[in-house]
Amino acid sequence: MQKLIIFGQRLFMALLYRFRRSRLVVTQAALSGRGSFVDIRYWLSRPDKIGPPCKIYLIHEETGAHLEVMKLARIGPLQTNHAYMAKTGSALFRNRNGLVKPGSKVSLVLGNLRTDHIEVS
Repeated sequence: MQKLIIFGQRLFMALLYRFRRSRLVVTQAALSGRGSFVDIRYWLSRPDKIGPPCKIYLIHEETGAHLEVMKLARIGPLQTNHAYMAKTGSALFRNRNGLVKPGSKVSLVLGNLRTDHIEVS
């Protein structure tokens, strides 16, 4: 009887996970490198819904300017690869001309997920 209950719980959790709505939650947004970079830490509820070539960028809410992920020649983009089901991630964006300041509001777009009104500290 106990094995049947455990099986039922596992089946319920698997179905719950499968049909759960995708969410993107930003846990930290901060300036780094004396204001040259915007460091974003986030959590995904369904990383399997994000494809490997997903587009990620920040939108400065006051101006509407798009900030792209930093790319280094030998390393590539400075963001977490979600191909291995990583639920937490980070991305580093170049803050061109000091556009984003402490207290600014930005929006994070990751594939088809979007989180608005993120305050940068």
